[in-house]
Amino acid sequence: MVVKQRMALDIIKEQRMIRTIFYSLLQSAELIADNKQLSNVFVSKVEKFVRERVIIDDGTREVKEIASELLNSFGWKSIGINYDNNLGTGKILLGRNRYITKDLADNAGALLFIQAIFQGIGYHLFNAPTAASVKLSFSTTNHYEIILQRLRESGSEKIPSRRSSGLDLVVDTSIHGSLTIGDIFNPIFQKSLPDVFLFEAAWKVITESYVANFSVEGDAILKEALKNESMVNLSRFITKIIDQETEEEILNVSELIGEFIVKILTTKTN
Repeated sequence: MVVKQRMALDIIKEQRMIRTIFYSLLQSAELIADNKQLSNVFVSKVEKFVRERVIIDDGTREVKEIASELLNSFGWKSIGINYDNNLGTGKILLGRNRYITKDLADNAGALLFIQAIFQGIGYHLFNAPTAASVKLSFSTTNHYEIILQRLRESGSEKIPSRRSSGLDLVVDTSIHGSLTIGDIFNPIFQKSLPDVFLFEAAWKVITESYVANFSVEGDAILKEALKNESMVNLSRFITKIIDQETEEEILNVSELIGEFIVKILTTKTN
């Protein structure tokens, strides 16, 4: 019973982490979507991460199967992947994503973010750099339509395939493995991010974490507080967590807040 509870808690934490990262990246992408130069930088960084650290080809399964499994863990249930290696073209159909809120799902930032993901995945499908174009699909079963096109390989773009070596090598691929003190503090010192943006980040993580794990039912004050984003109401949720929850949950929520804000800061200022 204890093992099952622990597994369920781990799944919840993983899902919350994906939602947190998705939200920060989508917000950041929306801010720079109309700037071609910054958009190219954003796509390049996310694509590189997917190419090098997310897709792991263990040599025992087709890349298409690995990609489908990855997209499912990323929140897509409806997935259709079709590609022709000889022609170097492909078409991906996706439904809505459970981690992408409705207010962000159709905006330019979401399309930019999805483009970056699929250029990373496309590299492994075609074993070459790939261009991806994303558009909204208004059919009854799909929401996004992605067209892939293999690009001509160049020496500088060649990235070795990540195949399992058989050694039990544990690599930290979480956000913790890439953060530095500079990442955390330099963007704040640059003062390039408005306070309201930091508040929105904190509000999103704290209230979503509280509602996901606890309940506002029966608490009229918190139920009403959810409708009004303010520092006073934010402090109410923080107080509830600190006063009522275990040390483990307090640390978990604190970690999510820190990761969210750092991710948003580094994406915004890099």
